[in-house]
Amino acid sequence: STDRKTQKVYGTVMFAPKRVESTVGSGASSVGQADTPPVQKNEKKKDKIKKGAESTSKDKRRKHFIRKKKLRASETNTHALSSLLGSTVTVVSSKGSKNERVLRLDESGSTLFCGRKKIPVLDLVEIRQGHVSKHFQKMHQPEIVDRSFSVMYGESKLLNIITASPHEADFWISCLRRTLKRINAADSQFQLISRHFQFVGRQRLDLKHTAKFLKRIHFKANSKIVAEKFKEVDADHSGELDFSEVVQLVRLLRHRDEIDNVFRKYANTEGVMGADQLHKFLRKEQQQSDVTMEDVVRILVKYQPRTIPTDLRDSDPTLLARPSVSAESVSEQMRHAKSLVMRATEFAEFMTSKDNSVFEPKHLKIYQDMTKPLTDYYIASSHNTYLEGNQLRSQSSIEPYIASLKAGCRCIELDTWDGPEGQPKVTHGHTLTSNVPLRSVVEAVKQYAFETSPYPLILSLENHCSVPQQQVMADIFNTEFGSSLLYLKELGDSAYWPSPEQLLNKIILKGGVVYQGDKPDSNTEPDDDEDDDRYDSDSEVSGDESSYSLSDDDYDNDSLTSSDDDADWDPDDAFLAGVRRGSGNPSTMPVRASGMGTLRKKSQRKASKRDKGKVSEAVDTVKSQLPIPEKQTKVVKGAGTPDVKKVEDVTMSPQGPTKVVYIEVNAAKEPVCPALGGQITLRSIGFIDFNTFKTLHLDKSLMVSFEERRAKALNAKTPELFVEFNTRHFTRIYPKGLRITSSNYRPYVHWNAGCQIVALNYQKRDSKMMLCRGKFLDNGNCGFVLKPPALRHDAASSELEQSTTHTLVIQVFGARQLPLYKGESKVNPSVKMFVYGAHGDDGYARTRTIKNNAFNPNWNETFYFTITRPDLAHLLIQVCHGNQKTRHNLGYFALAVNNIRSGYRCVQLLDSQHVPIPMCDLMCHFRWNAL
Repeated sequence: STDRKTQKVYGTVMFAPKRVESTVGSGASSVGQADTPPVQKNEKKKDKIKKGAESTSKDKRRKHFIRKKKLRASETNTHALSSLLGSTVTVVSSKGSKNERVLRLDESGSTLFCGRKKIPVLDLVEIRQGHVSKHFQKMHQPEIVDRSFSVMYGESKLLNIITASPHEADFWISCLRRTLKRINAADSQFQLISRHFQFVGRQRLDLKHTAKFLKRIHFKANSKIVAEKFKEVDADHSGELDFSEVVQLVRLLRHRDEIDNVFRKYANTEGVMGADQLHKFLRKEQQQSDVTMEDVVRILVKYQPRTIPTDLRDSDPTLLARPSVSAESVSEQMRHAKSLVMRATEFAEFMTSKDNSVFEPKHLKIYQDMTKPLTDYYIASSHNTYLEGNQLRSQSSIEPYIASLKAGCRCIELDTWDGPEGQPKVTHGHTLTSNVPLRSVVEAVKQYAFETSPYPLILSLENHCSVPQQQVMADIFNTEFGSSLLYLKELGDSAYWPSPEQLLNKIILKGGVVYQGDKPDSNTEPDDDEDDDRYDSDSEVSGDESSYSLSDDDYDNDSLTSSDDDADWDPDDAFLAGVRRGSGNPSTMPVRASGMGTLRKKSQRKASKRDKGKVSEAVDTVKSQLPIPEKQTKVVKGAGTPDVKKVEDVTMSPQGPTKVVYIEVNAAKEPVCPALGGQITLRSIGFIDFNTFKTLHLDKSLMVSFEERRAKALNAKTPELFVEFNTRHFTRIYPKGLRITSSNYRPYVHWNAGCQIVALNYQKRDSKMMLCRGKFLDNGNCGFVLKPPALRHDAASSELEQSTTHTLVIQVFGARQLPLYKGESKVNPSVKMFVYGAHGDDGYARTRTIKNNAFNPNWNETFYFTITRPDLAHLLIQVCHGNQKTRHNLGYFALAVNNIRSGYRCVQLLDSQHVPIPMCDLMCHFRWNAL
């Protein structure tokens, strides 16, 4: 075959003429030819080549115009010519340079070409419209937004494209999204096989190329076994296998004895499994007591034998998927239920499919009661969301926000600082991390806020901006979010938060605001029954209802914090709170501490070299007073430091002189601007102690934040009070400052206490993040998981002590198609299992290591885990590579144990980016034994 070159012609790609080579025969020739001078011979030869080339070129142009005419004949394919022949586009590199390239799809639609870059459509991950990428955000050219889009493929790779017109951009976005939709509906097994089959570069594989193909899918076996199976599937004895025969070969090699044993146990005398046999298997072996005959027929119809194409060029591999079965089809097939059967091949496919997953499929949709108060739910939460890596030197961009929101995260963090040209920026202050414009972040959040979940999104603000740039922040939030913003007055008069169902598509801003109030008016009596003190940030509050509190989150009357050398600075913690005696309603705006260092004792601040630069920002103080009845003076025991001290005063009332105790505190020099303060609904306060908060009847809009170690200490010392507080108010937990590598703490410790916002570093691919992703896979991955009854607002005190002991029995059979670790040629796999839950429920087990087998390692080992509180327990399964000292994760799966299905189940393994690994799974048997 001849080489085909392409050349750019008016925005499309035309194929250049083939090279036509003409040779003079070696046989007899005429005398005239013999007498022809060499020069004339060369000229005739050139003329002949030229005529042949022109003829070939005419044929190609004719075929091209015929195809163009056919494509234009259909209205639905108006732009198909552009996708096949290409469009001239501008590609923006990661460094911001612009280069012209030709963007096109091949005729089979299996490969996307951009210049010399080839992207298999099976590698496509996402198509983004507009300037929603970290490379585009550096350009600041709003005039080309409608002509721009980004293609995400592979492992976080981006192709940023600018087209000639908005119309052309819309076409490419629509075209590629349709392709991506087909890919997502495809069978992962055929995706992997077809990708590596095409890589070999042949439509039929002999034994040598078959071995090459098998090596690419990590299969290592005795060559005799491969040759034996090769002959078994080579139906026409041609010595070559087409695509359908290669698929059959892979199925034979992926053979599982445990599945065959189960099939033989339940199959009828004819060696197949009918509706009755499958129904019996699902009820008895799989413990699906609620399975109906309709469910059985749906499985039988879905897993009927299917035709596999022999040539990939004649079929789209992305369409090779088991179709869903409609209710109408099931009702029609019910009349022929007895004639439906399942062979061993289809039974094995069913057993390793999503339909037989260990995760309860009903819980992949939103099934929980979403009408409870918002504080009754665990909320998927991210810490320092803008960072791509560690806490000191990594890049800040919008990519982590997009990834977190698409993963179902419902609480993201924005650390805002004064930026250039009066525009706020998001960055990790006092570090070497880069920054990203706040406007770019908010635009990205607006686009992806409710793509995965319709339930409310919390934006945790750590505000370091000056008042002028705070006004800009407020304008950005108002412009982008508009009516989606939740305001304080919308919370209503109830003592509890509205439910997720009532707050659909709402944005909740969390943060601190400043209100500089006065001492209580001695001539006015407080009116505890008055409920009209709902206000905007710039409203004034009468002195008779004013009461304030300021407490440093690192200051604790019970001395629960560690020494200052171990203390961590987080500016999200130092806040002033507005509270009202004897009422659940706020009386003032809360007050924000400094700009924005955490308040500490003078001795601590002096000793802390690490935090000196940050805490020094807390300058000058204002005085606020918290009136507390004399009988409550005991709750301020321990005050008296320069930051928090007790003040006594006497006020006049109709009943006569009354002694009042105040708390004098250091607060911020500069208040939050009214516009921004009025947008903040979830308001952070400093922590004193749980008894004080309980006595003061804090408003539901107030919350506290704890560093991980302090929260753990509080939970250890006063667990009942901590749990009770979390039934009425939000609690946020964040990592300690020493986690500069963005490592994570154990989240389940704080989930067990009922803490709702347990913020983790989503960019860190560690076991804690795996556990978090597994937990929030529940309830349709909507980011809200209902807490156990004992941890909710309406829980009876007796429920806290209730527990039922069970034994979880896990039998591990074998894995298939494990990936290689960082390009290593050998894999020595083992399986690790962790149970995390209530105190005493933690468990660990590990199988033996199998050497040099990534294709089909088999363990057949059984493990037992005793669990007293299944409603708090989580299971993490990891397949690892390595030896006793060093082990690397190859794949994992995590879930709450209440989502485990009994019986023989397929555990789909995920990679470090939480994406399913094609054809990579672990077969296990699960069962529960009550004690």
